[in-house]
Amino acid sequence: MADLGFIDDLWFDRTEELGEVMRLADLIKASFGGDRSAAGRYAAEQRWKNHRKKEEDAKGRQAGDGSLDDEISRVVGLMSALRELPYSASKFGDDIIEVEEWENYSGSLFVGVLIRGKRFRVATKQVIEAEQAVNALGKRVLKEITEKLIAEGKLTQQQVDDAKKFQSAQEVVDSAEKSLIDKAMRGDDDVPDEVREAAIKVSEAKEKASEARKALMKATKAYNQHREISGSYDEKSRQLYLARVEAKNNSSVARSALKQAEYELERVVGFVVAGEREMAGETQKSKEAQKANSVLVQQIIGAEFQAFLSSRREMGEVYPSRNTTVPQRVFDKSGKLVDGNALAADIMGAAARRFPQALLSKTETPLGKKVEIVFGGRGGSYNESNNRIRSDLDDSDTLTHETVHNISYYSRETRAIEQAGLQRRIFGDVDGGDASFAEKLKIGLQKTVGATKALGYRFEGSYVEDKFVNGYQGRLDYNYGSRKEGYNLTRATEILTVSTENAFGGNYKFKQTGKLDDDLLATAIGWLLTAEGGQ
Repeated sequence: MADLGFIDDLWFDRTEELGEVMRLADLIKASFGGDRSAAGRYAAEQRWKNHRKKEEDAKGRQAGDGSLDDEISRVVGLMSALRELPYSASKFGDDIIEVEEWENYSGSLFVGVLIRGKRFRVATKQVIEAEQAVNALGKRVLKEITEKLIAEGKLTQQQVDDAKKFQSAQEVVDSAEKSLIDKAMRGDDDVPDEVREAAIKVSEAKEKASEARKALMKATKAYNQHREISGSYDEKSRQLYLARVEAKNNSSVARSALKQAEYELERVVGFVVAGEREMAGETQKSKEAQKANSVLVQQIIGAEFQAFLSSRREMGEVYPSRNTTVPQRVFDKSGKLVDGNALAADIMGAAARRFPQALLSKTETPLGKKVEIVFGGRGGSYNESNNRIRSDLDDSDTLTHETVHNISYYSRETRAIEQAGLQRRIFGDVDGGDASFAEKLKIGLQKTVGATKALGYRFEGSYVEDKFVNGYQGRLDYNYGSRKEGYNLTRATEILTVSTENAFGGNYKFKQTGKLDDDLLATAIGWLLTAEGGQ
């Protein structure tokens, strides 16, 4: 007999007539038989329709007129409905529809859409509308928090206005800086010694990353060939698999080292160019003052948001890792030897307190395997195959960033919302204004560029320029591993990772530049308030 316990999900509106509710329950029981997944999708769709009906009934009322608690509850309902939908209506992901059909499609989180001859897996209308509600909630919370801080005298309106103006200006890669980086990487003689040394380190790190990547490809090929020949998972398969895991970890570490070397080259070049400008009569004092104000304002708002979030959700206290590895010798920024274990514990505690417990619990696999954390090196990474985070020991920002990646892998609604936030920005015209997502899809994907143009330094990936304040948030993954096939817009993004760091006044690039994307920041804030039940 079919398990129809999900029928309880239909009791979402106690104002419905009892007869109508019973009619729906009878209809589902008769229609779906033992197919629980199909019936579950139907129940989720009915809940969504009910939310839409309530919104239509309230038409004419301005958004945000209700209490904040009511708005949070409403958005929690929209997020919960996503949790019950499958990623795709097809087990094999071959559900391809024409772009004109997207408007009326429902029943899954993502669907394949044929756009200008290429296949894209994009968020469905239900997901897009949920992200828009999450984003609107985040903007409302930001506004109310800021007004409260001004009323209490902790910030002035001028400070806030100046910070917002500075933060929203897109960071443009300076031509003088780019020219100097290019000359240094070519090995030209007429570059300062400190720039040449930083460029050499980038070249060395790039070579190591390339070697590590080749080793990973070789290990993967050996494993696949043996499995194909043996036809079973024997002892040699196990050894080859472990060798591949090690190669993958080495590749991840090498990529992080390359990223840090490129950051250092960019920083050194920035100082050199700034010095040349000062000698030429230009000054950076005004820009530095604006940056300092931006960072200060966001840190104050971030602390207030953390208190606000803690007042509405049960927050994490202890980071739920299965194992933590810390280097034997750890030095602080001044070069002083410190207790690495104590420093790691402080970082893990600070990161845990940034997440609601319901979200933090999503760092575990469905089988209950907790995440492993390896501290050391520069930057960070998340490896879903073994549920492992690598993080530096600078502060809690890197661990926060990788924790969001970890959560996204196991939280269905999180993955849906981060992709919707990305897709809302990368389809259609850059200055599309109020165009609907359906209209944006018909126009197609915006132009993609390489990392050098989007970020200002060499890195992997393809990027949509849009007007991302931090170009890294426009990163895409190829679909089916081929540019010709379009992009797989169901994978992890940098939408929530960077913005969650920003929500608490952090992020390496933000602290260096004082710039952040307040639109995506709002999505992160709304997500933290409502994801995984909002409790």
